[in-house]
Amino acid sequence: MYTGLIAKRYAEALFRFAVSNGEAEVVYTKVNGIAGRLMKSRQLKAALASPVLSVEAKRSAVLGAAGDGVCRSLEDFISLVLRHGREHYLIYMLHSFLGIYEERNGIARVSLVTAAPVGKEIEEGIREMVMKRTACSSVRLEKEVDERLIGGFVLRVADKQMDASVAARLEKLRGILSGKL
Repeated sequence: MYTGLIAKRYAEALFRFAVSNGEAEVVYTKVNGIAGRLMKSRQLKAALASPVLSVEAKRSAVLGAAGDGVCRSLEDFISLVLRHGREHYLIYMLHSFLGIYEERNGIARVSLVTAAPVGKEIEEGIREMVMKRTACSSVRLEKEVDERLIGGFVLRVADKQMDASVAARLEKLRGILSGKL
């Protein structure tokens, strides 16, 4: 079966279940944490992929990644996914849930990569600009500093990206000068 379809179906079910239990916001916060840790932790990925570990051991590993205060909706969901042997789809389910929650709650996820740290004033300006242009009621801004940009920024909103970095401009200039562009 298609990975995206499986992930979306489980994510929709988690969203509906969490809403019916009044735990949607808590689940969103915890899923953000689990998804981030799952993307970064080789040990957690290995634990989920292991055919040797029991369902309970995998459940403990995933819930441990969520930290304290895991709600019933998320616990039951993780147990269901593991019982049905769908752990290799879990990261896709979590990301799909985040997308569903953000879409239904008018949250725009924005990524800002800069060559140097930016101040609160610039962050607020970006939030305001994104809210005006997307009709979203709130913006979740993820910041990253990457000195390789030399200067400027890269801004991603949903599936759109604006690259106003010095590194990108230099690369474009290099292409023009070498006749490859």
